[in-house]
Amino acid sequence: MDKKTLTAIERWNLIIGISMIAASVAFWRADVVIGMATGVALGTANFLAIRWVVSKFMTAKESAKAGLMVALIFKMAAMMVAVFLVMKFLPMNVFAFLIGISVFFISILVETARMSGRTRHNGNGGTA
Repeated sequence: MDKKTLTAIERWNLIIGISMIAASVAFWRADVVIGMATGVALGTANFLAIRWVVSKFMTAKESAKAGLMVALIFKMAAMMVAVFLVMKFLPMNVFAFLIGISVFFISILVETARMSGRTRHNGNGGTA
């Protein structure tokens, strides 16, 4: 994936995440709002951290790649600790949290569908 696509995915992530948080504020209880907001925040932070490490990895010299792999492992451990802590200490709806943390998957699907439609519309691919 190029930088333009990753930026578009991040933008969709923010648009969808903020929309889901706003909908939960409008229609659900506080525990759902807390779960949704926490999930969106952690999912977004996770995606940003992964993108940062991978982009550095792609341009790094061989000697620096091992350190970046260690950074990715520490990021993963930090994410696990963060998920454990918010699930243990925040008064939130766990289902809303799971939906919120999964927003970046939805963002990837939206941008992939958008790119596919654009390619097909331009006549650069597909048999339609």
